[in-house]
Amino acid sequence: MSRILLVDDDPKLRTMLSTFLKRAGFGIASQAADGAEALGMMQGVELVITDCQMPNMDGITFVRTLRAQGQAMPVIMLSGQNDPGLIQTALMAGVNQYIEKPLKPLSLIETIRGLMQDRQAIAA
Repeated sequence: MSRILLVDDDPKLRTMLSTFLKRAGFGIASQAADGAEALGMMQGVELVITDCQMPNMDGITFVRTLRAQGQAMPVIMLSGQNDPGLIQTALMAGVNQYIEKPLKPLSLIETIRGLMQDRQAIAA
């Protein structure tokens, strides 16, 4: 079972995502309100789903910090913005997949499964 860290400043969205992902068979490692809080929760995390715009530490800074620490798990970034420059910045920071809000739940599940399969294939 994949252990996912949810990082978003909207507690309702985190709760909804957590419930949905658990029903789909995924494990939720933890939840954080911003990147700074999430950095202390990385133990055992296999995949991160993070918002882009958050207080204290935004998603791009969070991902850059993860990558600088040598953390290689897949990262999905969620954002309400469809700005090509922002998407490019996120991908260059180390985001594996950029998904616009509102989320399409089944598409999110397919993305998670694909990233986890890719990770397992690389590890094999």
